[in-house]
Amino acid sequence: MNSQTENLSRTFARFVCASRYEQLPTTVVHAARRAILDTLGVAVSALHDQACSVILDYARGISVGGRCTVIGQQARATPELAALVNGTLAHLLDYDDTHNPMGGHPSAPVLAAALAVADHVGASGQDLVLAFVIGFEVTTKLSRVTNPLLYSRGWHPTSVLAVFGAAAAAAKILRLDEEQTTHALATAASMAGGMKANFATLTKPLHVGRAAQAGVQCAMLAACGHTANPAVFEAPMGYLDLYCSPRAEDWKLSVIEGRIGEPWEIVSPGVTVKPYPCGGSTHSTIDAHLELRALHGFAPADIARIRNGIHARRLPHTSRPLVASGLEGKFSNQYVTALCWLKGSVLLEHFNDATANDPGLIEMMSRIETYAEPQISASMEETHALVEVTLRDGAVYQRRTTKRRGSPANPLSDSELEAKFQSCASLAFSPDRVERLLRCIWGLDTLASAAELTAELSC
Repeated sequence: MNSQTENLSRTFARFVCASRYEQLPTTVVHAARRAILDTLGVAVSALHDQACSVILDYARGISVGGRCTVIGQQARATPELAALVNGTLAHLLDYDDTHNPMGGHPSAPVLAAALAVADHVGASGQDLVLAFVIGFEVTTKLSRVTNPLLYSRGWHPTSVLAVFGAAAAAAKILRLDEEQTTHALATAASMAGGMKANFATLTKPLHVGRAAQAGVQCAMLAACGHTANPAVFEAPMGYLDLYCSPRAEDWKLSVIEGRIGEPWEIVSPGVTVKPYPCGGSTHSTIDAHLELRALHGFAPADIARIRNGIHARRLPHTSRPLVASGLEGKFSNQYVTALCWLKGSVLLEHFNDATANDPGLIEMMSRIETYAEPQISASMEETHALVEVTLRDGAVYQRRTTKRRGSPANPLSDSELEAKFQSCASLAFSPDRVERLLRCIWGLDTLASAAELTAELSC
C-alpha cells in the first residue's frame, strides 16, 4: 500500500473537502438529479403503505422539535430523526435504486442524510447535489475495497457501507474541515450495522434509516470536536478486519488509488433504477418470465414446472418457496415468478398479505424451483438469470437475462423515470404537487435553497 491508501479515513476526507460543485461534470449532475428523483418518488409512495405507520408513530413519540422536513408530515424534526424516518421511508418498499458492485442501495441513505442537514443549515440546491454525489462516491468506492467478502459474510452493504457516505454528505454540507471530516468518517465505522438475516422484515428498511441517522450524528459530533481513530479502517480489530477479512491481503485497497471521483460511480457504472417494487436480486428472473409470457402466452395451468437459475450468492436471500406475507414475497424468487404468470406484471399492489395467501398463487409457487446455476455462479455476472419453463405436454422453453431492465446496460429513459416517479408520488400527493416536485428536482442545482424542495415534501 502506498501512503495514499494507508489511511482510508483521511483519504476520503481529503476528497470530501476538496470537491467543488463547479468541478462536477454535467453527466454527474444529471445522474444525481435522476437518482434523487427516483429516491424521493419511492419514499413518497411509502406513505401509501400501512407499514409506514411504524416508523412515523415512533417519530411522533420521540420528536422534540427541530426544523427538518419529514416526508409527508407537517411536524418538523431534528436532523438525526428526519434522516432516520426519511431513509426508512425511501427503502420501505424496496423500490429504490441499486449499485451492482456495491450489492446494495446507495442513494436512499445518502440522500436522507444530506436532505436533513441541508434543511437544518439552510443549504442551497447546489450544496445538496454536491453532498449527495460525494456521499454516493464514498459509499460505492468503499464497496470496491470490501466486496464481495463483506457481502458474502452476511452484512447488508446498504447500511454498513452507506453510513460512511451519509457521514461524508453531512460533513460536506456542514463545511467541516479535513480533520473534522476524518473523525466523522472514523466514528461512522463504529456505527455500521445491518445483516441480511433481517431481510424480508421491517428491519431491512430500518437499516437504511439508521445508516442515514448515524452518518448525520457522526458529522454533527465531529463539528463539536468529537474524535475517533483515523486508522479505524486498517487497524487490528478495525473495520476491514471485522467486516471484510482478518487478512490484510484480502483488502482491495489498490482499486481506489487515485480513482475516487475518477470516474464518478454515479455515472460509471451508474445505478440500476428498479422497474419492479421488490428485491433487486429477483429482477432478472422477472424480466425473463415476462419476456417468455409475452412471446408465448402460456396459460398458468399449462405449466408443469419452472426452474430459475441464478447466481449462488443471490440464492440464500431470494429462494423462498413459502412466504407468509407480501413483505416476504418481495424477496422470494418463487413468489415474483408466480406473479409474472398469474398477473402478467409485478406491481406494488401485488405485495400484500391477501395475495401472499391466495391458494392459486401458493399452488403456482409449488411448481417453481430456484437453484444456483453453475455457469452463472462461476462468473462475476451476478445479475444474470436462466429460466426454464416445462409445459405439461413436455415442451421446454428457456430464457436468459443478461441486461436487466433499468440497469446501466438497459436503462430507463428520463421519460420512463418520470413516469415511475409520477406513479409513485401520486399515491400520496396531488397531481399539482407531483408536478411541482418534478420541476424542483430537475432544477435542484438552480434552487437558492434546498428548502424549496423540502417544502413540497412536507404536508
